[in-house]
Amino acid sequence: DTFTAESIFDGITYAKGAGTMKQLMYLIGEDSFSKALAQYFKQHEFSNAVLNDLLHSMEPFFNK
Repeated sequence: DTFTAESIFDGITYAKGAGTMKQLMYLIGEDSFSKALAQYFKQHEFSNAVLNDLLHSMEPFFNK
């Protein structure tokens, strides 16, 4: 229900998510991060995705 959803996501949740994405960007580089996100959004543009889908899109850029 709406109350449960609102109680799960707050400013702390979004700040942590943003911080995590920023760390990932610094880890693989801004250009690689942008390419990985573009690939991720293209693959899942009309479907649902889970964390492993995002990580799978980022994985090829870790060894470059």
